[in-house]
Amino acid sequence: MNGMKARGSNTVKSRDKSYARNLATMKLLVSYAPFQDEVRKLRKAAGIKMNAEGRRGREEDAVWEEELDSRDEKAFAGASFQNEVRGIKRREEAGEITPRQARRQIGLLERRHLPAQEFEKELDGIIDTFALPHNFKDAVRAYVRVGAITAPRSNYDAIPTPAWEMKRQRNPVKIAVYAQLAEDELDRLKRFIDHASKGKFQKYRALELDEVERNLAIERACNDRMRGGEEKSSLADIAEEFLGDREKATQISAIVRDLRKTRQGRFEPNMRKTR
Repeated sequence: MNGMKARGSNTVKSRDKSYARNLATMKLLVSYAPFQDEVRKLRKAAGIKMNAEGRRGREEDAVWEEELDSRDEKAFAGASFQNEVRGIKRREEAGEITPRQARRQIGLLERRHLPAQEFEKELDGIIDTFALPHNFKDAVRAYVRVGAITAPRSNYDAIPTPAWEMKRQRNPVKIAVYAQLAEDELDRLKRFIDHASKGKFQKYRALELDEVERNLAIERACNDRMRGGEEKSSLADIAEEFLGDREKATQISAIVRDLRKTRQGRFEPNMRKTR
């Protein structure tokens, strides 16, 4: 091309790579006729009207959202919906279903009767139909509602920690991965995990299973020696059995002491915090 750059190449280079890849997927999706058919059907069902260019302004979208909320309130207060909710609660009170089952059935009921829930269900259907990662839902929603073409910034995310778990001193760092990660995403995810977990977890010496099992067996042998009678083993006997050398008898006491310190350091601080 005689040194000429492809149009738009500078823009792509300046973007985050994950976003660029996801945006390419969205643009390809928008060009797909079956996807456009599904979008048209959902817009018609939801009462979303676009201009001649296939877009809609923020003010129009805000008005539509207010109308959707109003329809939700009317449906929720309607006799049909409330009668079904009462029926579910009666079955729960009678012990026919568990509280968890009752909540699930009410949730399914909302998805069938409440317009906003129905709209979200249809979006989920589009995600499934076109085999999109779940993190594309916001992008699909934006395209359906206002005609904007956007994409997820990454293919992983931190999962919000529930309030009840935040009260614990060591709540976990939870990560959701939505798609196969490229090498650069894996590197960034590692840095993200390191940053998110920094200062949250106590550091411990890595334990080797074979070493721990051997040391526990040595401790048991020493305990048996303390309780033993005439045939009790000497430290030299234990050293020969587990370390292969009677001359390493002094190491046996050191191993038992180290095992005791490891247990205390690993478990006792947390026991004091929870008492």
